[in-house]
Amino acid sequence: MNDQLSDPRGNHLEYRESLVSSLRHDLVGPTVDDPDEIRNELLRESPLQIYGAGILFPQKLPQNILEDADADSSTEEDAEGSDSGDEEAGVPEFNESRNRSGSGSDAVPEEPALNLANQYSPSALGITFRTRRNAKFELTINFATYKTNKLEEPHPRAGQTRADGSPYPQSRTSYSYQRVPHTHTIDVPPAGDSSERISVPVPETDERLSINYVIRPRGDDVVISAMAVNENISTNDRGDPEAAFFQVELTVTAQDDEPVFLPIDRASGTSDNDEIESQELLYRHRRSFCLGHGCAGDWARDDEEEGSGSTTSVFSSVLPLYEVFPIQPRTRSFGGKELNLSMMHLAFGDGKDEQGNRTSIITALNELCDDYEAWIGETEQTAVGLEPRLQNAADRHIGSCRRCLERMREGVKILSDTGKAEALIAFRLSNLGMLMQQIHNGLPARESESPFPEFPEGYNDPSRRWRPFQLAFVLMNIACIDDEDHDDRALVDLIWFPTGGGKTEAYLGVAAFTILMRRLKN
Repeated sequence: MNDQLSDPRGNHLEYRESLVSSLRHDLVGPTVDDPDEIRNELLRESPLQIYGAGILFPQKLPQNILEDADADSSTEEDAEGSDSGDEEAGVPEFNESRNRSGSGSDAVPEEPALNLANQYSPSALGITFRTRRNAKFELTINFATYKTNKLEEPHPRAGQTRADGSPYPQSRTSYSYQRVPHTHTIDVPPAGDSSERISVPVPETDERLSINYVIRPRGDDVVISAMAVNENISTNDRGDPEAAFFQVELTVTAQDDEPVFLPIDRASGTSDNDEIESQELLYRHRRSFCLGHGCAGDWARDDEEEGSGSTTSVFSSVLPLYEVFPIQPRTRSFGGKELNLSMMHLAFGDGKDEQGNRTSIITALNELCDDYEAWIGETEQTAVGLEPRLQNAADRHIGSCRRCLERMREGVKILSDTGKAEALIAFRLSNLGMLMQQIHNGLPARESESPFPEFPEGYNDPSRRWRPFQLAFVLMNIACIDDEDHDDRALVDLIWFPTGGGKTEAYLGVAAFTILMRRLKN
């Protein structure tokens, strides 16, 4: 199914949404929010050949059967000139006598439901979540089945003759597949005093689809796994769309929309892995409330609720989506004072005299270092109130910040050293080069055979500014660029910042300074 894509020249958010919607419909199929004509679609090809995600197959159905099923569901016209005399060749065979599992003890699969999400073609998908023990909530399952209809239609080559001289028949048999959407709400069983497994048949499926719960009490909380399981057992060697369930989605919602779902991503205690400890510290306000099995786990996203450690609903997602919002680096100082990070100022100074130029440039750089030191001081105060398990990582991060500050101040000291005049010259020229590049990049594109654009005289544009982290990165590397034997030459510095934040510009600033220093010194 292909959605109509919006015009990419219009609203880029709408275009992005249309791309996502088209991808979902192509991979998964219709959704509960689609209009009726889409939700009740009629296909002329097997949905097993059209859709590839969100499907629960009969248990123990090997993957190669699905790969070969296309030939089984094709009509004679699709065979591209096959001269077989069997007019019913390629017609899928359906075994109406399916093996079904009931809710009794004899019906429990040999493998746990969680494993069915990863074996053969997946027969189960589900989510695991943690909640308060006395919470009340319900599970909603959305899915679709496809009813196979046998059709007799005129043969497209009726009246023509095959290569062997025999005539094509007047009609042929083909198949259509009618989608039937289903939505059912099922109460989640309350937790007892011990772990238990409960299987609940989904209504109107003749016990061919069930919800298997694994309930594990954990003190005042309870961890629940809810798995949708296709109880059909594969009995033939062809993929049967009527034995599969499509577009399967699970949603668990608390009564009265109370935020009863708790984080499930972290264990208590500390870790001996520095990277894990660092991630725990940096993302302490971003928690996971749901784990997926054969799919992704997702939840209602509300910054205030997530920050307080709870959410109102959890659900499965076979095509997980997450919007990463742009991060805007701050431009003002931590204390509110305006930082003079203009590339023009760092290239030319205040314009009074040469000594004044040097002084104003060094003053601006020292103010940046002072501002960073103030931020470190307040961050240290914040770290005092952190959980004990986060203290080691906080101390290590603050120590790294202090080391970065030392390197920044060392860089400023070299620039202010009159005995190393080439360092400040290279720094000012690199700022001029970055300023020119920014201004040139903003000029209109030149067409073929058109005149060159006019470049501004003097490049007098104070609005072209460094972001604080960019200039800090340049200052951190000045000492090791100046001294080939500096200890920092053993370090590899990488800027951790989202796409579009200005990492490349910071790297170019260091590259420009390096090139000019080599030119001036050699």
